[in-house]
Amino acid sequence: MNLSKSLKNNLYLIFSIIVLVAGIASTFYYARFSISLADEPYQIMLAQDYKTAPLAFVSSFGGWLWGSTFGWAMLTMRYYAITLQLIALFASGAFMYWRTKRLELSVLAIGLCAFFSNGICHFQQHGWDPMSNLTITLAAIMLAVFMITQKLRDIILLAITTAFAIGARVPNAVMVPIEFAIVALYAWHRVSLKKFVKWCGIYTGVLACVLVVLIYLLFGGFSGFGRSIAENSISSHGLRDIVFSWDDYFTKVLPYALIIAILYFPIHFIRKYLNCKVLIYNTSC
Repeated sequence: MNLSKSLKNNLYLIFSIIVLVAGIASTFYYARFSISLADEPYQIMLAQDYKTAPLAFVSSFGGWLWGSTFGWAMLTMRYYAITLQLIALFASGAFMYWRTKRLELSVLAIGLCAFFSNGICHFQQHGWDPMSNLTITLAAIMLAVFMITQKLRDIILLAITTAFAIGARVPNAVMVPIEFAIVALYAWHRVSLKKFVKWCGIYTGVLACVLVVLIYLLFGGFSGFGRSIAENSISSHGLRDIVFSWDDYFTKVLPYALIIAILYFPIHFIRKYLNCKVLIYNTSC
C-alpha cells in the first residue's frame, strides 16, 4: 500500500515537472512570433541609457545590465522580460508552499497571480512592466509575511521591495497608501497604537532611504534626477500626465490588491474552514 501511494505521488510530481518544463519552454519559444512596433523598441532604447527613463529607472537599469551582458536584440530582451515574469510567479508559488506545504495551493497561487499580473504588464514583451511586476509581487509577498510574523525585519523588507517597485515604475507609488491601509486594518484591535506608529515610522524611513540611495547611485543625486525628468519628458508621459493618470493607477491597484488577497487570505480560509494544519502565526519560521 505504501509503495503504491509513493508511486502515485511520484507520478503526480513527474507529471507536474513535465507540464512545468513544457510551459516554460513554450513561453520562451513563442516569444519570437509577436511583433511590437510601439513601446517595446522605444523602451529597449531607453534601457541603453537608463538615465533617460527617470520614471522607471530601476526597470531601465535592469534592462541595461541584461542588454550589456547578453546583447540588445529584441528577442534577447524578451527573454529577460519573461525571466522576470517567471521569477515573480514562482516566488508566489514558493511562498504559498512555504506557508501551507500544499502543492495544489502553490500551483493555484501561480496560476491566479499569472492571470492578475496581466493587468500589470504584457508577459512576453520587454518594457518597464516586467521588473514592475516582479517587485510588486515581492512586495505583496512581504506584506503577507509581515502580517503573519509581525517582525520588524519583514516590514523593513516590505519597505525595500516597495521602494524598488516605485523605482521600477513611478505610478507604483500608489502601493504605499494601500499598504498603510492594509496594515492599519490588520493592526486594528491586534496591536497597540504605539506599536503601529513604530511600524509606520520604520516603514516610511526605510522606504525613503532606499529611494534616496537608488537616486544617488543611478543619477548622482537629486539634481541629476531632476535634470533627467526635465530633459526626457515627452507628450503623454510628462510629470503631470503621470500624476493624474488615474487609469494607470487603477491598473496597478487592482492587480496588486488581488495578488495580496491570493497570497494571504486563502491561508486563513483553509485554517478556519477546512481545519488543515497551516504554518500560520508561527514566528519561528
